[in-house]
Amino acid sequence: LEPEIQKLISKHKQELKKLRVLHEAELLQADERAAQRYVRQTEELRQQLEKERDEQCQRERELAKQ
Repeated sequence: LEPEIQKLISKHKQELKKLRVLHEAELLQADERAAQRYVRQTEELRQQLEKERDEQCQRERELAKQ
């Protein structure tokens, strides 16, 4: 009986280790997705602000011509 218990304990420890590794990998992937989303949102905001600036400059040039 003792060897069977040791075998079960060992198997359980291996399963826990595997779950921890998988969980860590999932966390890293989630962090990577969040970082990519942040970069994408930052780039979109930069482009939007650049467009608004260009439009405002164009309006100011048109007003200056009048």
